Amino acid sequence: MEIIKHTDIHNLEMFENDVIVSQLDKEIEGVKYYGNDVIVNDVRVGSFTKAYKVNRTDEMLRTANQHIMQSGINTGNVEIEDKKWSYGGVNQRTITFKDAVLDPVRGDEINPQMIFINSYNGSRKAMIAFGLIRMICSNGMIDVEGHVQFRKHTNTDILASEYGKIGDFKLTMDNSVKQLQSMNDTVVSLDQVRQALKETIAKNEIKENTLMEYIENNNRGSVDTTNLYVVYNGLTEWATHHEARATADMNEVYLNRQSELTKLWKTSQFEALAA
Repeated sequence: MEIIKHTDIHNLEMFENDVIVSQLDKEIEGVKYYGNDVIVNDVRVGSFTKAYKVNRTDEMLRTANQHIMQSGINTGNVEIEDKKWSYGGVNQRTITFKDAVLDPVRGDEINPQMIFINSYNGSRKAMIAFGLIRMICSNGMIDVEGHVQFRKHTNTDILASEYGKIGDFKLTMDNSVKQLQSMNDTVVSLDQVRQALKETIAKNEIKENTLMEYIENNNRGSVDTTNLYVVYNGLTEWATHHEARATADMNEVYLNRQSELTKLWKTSQFEALAA
């Protein structure tokens, strides 16, 4: 995995020098390319139908930057992490806005983040995700399904009609802070939480007990009750901190867990807890 950390949204060094081509039914130096094979820096990373279109990460970010600047979002105090893995087949930019706001519940520093994900190997959607991250313990609260998402690269600019949603960034962050307070005010029983997890993302007892352990470790109240803020914190801590098998790609593990939690928040079971 390659990582570059910097503070300039216009610095596209990580992505702009990549040589990305697609080969349709060709033979190159004895290697046969049938269908639409995408090659990143001389490594074949994926094979697709002929309708597949390459959307370069640097071009997507360049356009996104225009919308960020037009929206008035302050980019003068940011930390940026650019990274790519799977032979350059997956690209990600994370922008952390360092003008922090305070968590209304604990008073911890929390920072808005904007994440851009693109893949040339077909493993990830091209998307923009917004969210908050608690800087004290790096407990991510990013919605990785994103406010913008597509499943197929069949357009020459996959995010063309969606960049405008960057303008909703500030409002989304304000609403997220309000949601934290609402979660803190919603009391639920631990038995209710366990049952909701059983019916959704905890399909086996081991995972169920693991998730409940994270929730209970975050709980500072009754042994029988908690609030949704604790549930949210415990589950996002599991997503970003729980160890995986040694051979796992932690980038993929993190994104998959966060996606799993994003779906949980939208289930009828979790909505019933919040009612």
